[in-house]
Amino acid sequence: MFLYHIAGVETIQTILEEGLSPSASTYRDQMESDLATVAEQNNISLPVTRQNAVFCYIMFHEVVDSLRFSRGWNIGGKRPGAVVIDAEGIKEELYVADFNYFSDVIDLTHMETPNDAMRSESYEDALINYANSVTPVTAYGSVADIDGEHRTTEVLIEDGISASRIEEVIFFGEVDAEGYYSPYPVPPSS
Repeated sequence: MFLYHIAGVETIQTILEEGLSPSASTYRDQMESDLATVAEQNNISLPVTRQNAVFCYIMFHEVVDSLRFSRGWNIGGKRPGAVVIDAEGIKEELYVADFNYFSDVIDLTHMETPNDAMRSESYEDALINYANSVTPVTAYGSVADIDGEHRTTEVLIEDGISASRIEEVIFFGEVDAEGYYSPYPVPPSS
């Protein structure tokens, strides 16, 4: 089984040598701090601190969609490709969440007029929705069982992923090609 992480070209060599680690600081810092605050204020127990996790997609088509979208709206630097991760036997703590709610948080922060894709009514509502969607997973195989609960499932892996788990990097030019399909199997959807 495989997971997919979007990375900037300037970080690829380091990722291949050292693996994936949570970012020290990003454009999401304030949003992630607000997430913890709003969760606490609403008595929502977050099982993972988002700043201490690496985010991955479970479905390759979500990577393709994200890469195509990021081409037109650049808030976090270049995002030209996907790191393919062998997820079989990952022992780290795994969590899933509905990334679309965090996307609402990002949109409400950075867009003058949020688009029709919004599912949340406000910034706080988006944070609450995301916090409520975070679910611990005991083994990767069970991610497929709950993938259907989210519009865009994001897998959060605490503390990072070792370089030995990286299969390859697929760059944006390859992903953007018409009719590109992943050579990697994805969990079955029920």
